[in-house]
Amino acid sequence: MKAVLASVLVVVLPASLQAADLDLLPGTAFNVSARCGDPAPVSVQFMGADVSPLVDLPAGDGVPISLARGFYSVAATRRDGSTVEEAQVRVDGPGFRLAFGCATPFPPPESVRLAADRGESQVRFSNTTGDCGDPRRIEFWADGRLAAAVGPGGSVEGRLPRADVVVDVVSGGKRLVSTHLATVRTGQHVFHGCTDPGAPSEGVAIAFQNTTDACPDPLERRHLTLWVDSAPRLGLAPGGQGVAYGPRGRHEIKVLVGLTREKLVSGTREVVAPFRVRYGCGM
Repeated sequence: MKAVLASVLVVVLPASLQAADLDLLPGTAFNVSARCGDPAPVSVQFMGADVSPLVDLPAGDGVPISLARGFYSVAATRRDGSTVEEAQVRVDGPGFRLAFGCATPFPPPESVRLAADRGESQVRFSNTTGDCGDPRRIEFWADGRLAAAVGPGGSVEGRLPRADVVVDVVSGGKRLVSTHLATVRTGQHVFHGCTDPGAPSEGVAIAFQNTTDACPDPLERRHLTLWVDSAPRLGLAPGGQGVAYGPRGRHEIKVLVGLTREKLVSGTREVVAPFRVRYGCGM
């Protein structure tokens, strides 16, 4: 008999589980298609984080947009329907800036005036793509400049401007994720993958277990990721288990497949004591 994952899910989320509040943050999306030698209007479809707007960007121009905090899959297309790029973006706070129309890293649009000297912070770049089930070598680009190259499971020291920087994660010459960081603190972890090496190491414990290794159908044995407050915290291979920590309070808890948008568990709870999230076919 084919296993039905939902029927064997064990997750200690009480009846008070509710949809997360939607809080939109203001930012700007830019059309930088001219940087790839083909200036043209593009349409950008955002998918995820409870809102999925479609935004039209005139060539060489910026458009104000509002998005909820979180990760989005994006698809940028021309008027003829051809795809310019497919990637992800992360929105962390107000004043974010995102750019589309050219799938390679690029400096900030000219319309964004940066301070002459922002200074730099020492940071650590980490690659946890192996915890997503998709290990790959990646590069971190900061405002069009290569900042670090990291293999699967690796971590290296590097530097980023202290404020107003766009960090692109690149693999095979194409952007995977773009994030605008309003501020960068010394010692900050900048990572790509499913486990956050800079996540809190104390607070209320959330035990996470992936028991899909016990599913009879090999297609159901998948890498899973625990998300807390719209950010990946811990990625596990089938049969894996671990613990994430967070402060007391109301938090959004999700379980997704790898670093995809395939959502298996989603809701919020008032976190006051340790609890467990287990997904799969085993006990």
